[in-house]
Amino acid sequence: MGDKIVGEDSVFDNEHADHAPSVEVSVRDALAAGKYENKVPYSVEKVPVDEGKMTVRQAKEHVESERERQRAQHRLHNKEQARLTDLFQRDLEAENGVVGHPKADMLWRIAWDRGHSSGYQGVLYEYEELVDLLSPQTVLGARGEAQNTDTTTK
Repeated sequence: MGDKIVGEDSVFDNEHADHAPSVEVSVRDALAAGKYENKVPYSVEKVPVDEGKMTVRQAKEHVESERERQRAQHRLHNKEQARLTDLFQRDLEAENGVVGHPKADMLWRIAWDRGHSSGYQGVLYEYEELVDLLSPQTVLGARGEAQNTDTTTK
C-alpha cells in the first residue's frame, strides 16, 4: 500500500557489502564501535485513525493492516539481526585464524550457547576462551605463524 518499512533500504544496501571477512580492526573494537548493532527498529508506529468515523468493517481492515505492517517490520528486523550475527561469526573466525577449520562451526555453537544471553560481548568472551581448544597446528597454520609441526630432526 505504499507504506515504507523503516530500515528497509539499510538491509538491502548492506546485504552484499561485507561478504569477505572484515578484520581491519579487532572484533572487540568493532563490537564497541557498534558494527554489529541492529539499527532496524523492531516495530513501527501505528497509523493514527479516528475509529469513531469508521465502520466496523473498516476498523477490522485497519487492525489487520496494522498487524501486517508490524509483522513485516519484525521480519525485516530479524533478517538484519541474522545478517549481523553471521558477520560477527565470520569476523571472529577470521580474527582467530579458524576459517575453514572443521570444528569452527562447533566452536561457534558452543560459544553462542554459553554467551548469547549476555549479548555479543558474552559470545566474544566464550569464543576467545574456547578457540585454543582447537588443534594448535591447524589454528597456527591458518594464521601463518607455524606451518611445520614436525618436531623430529635428522
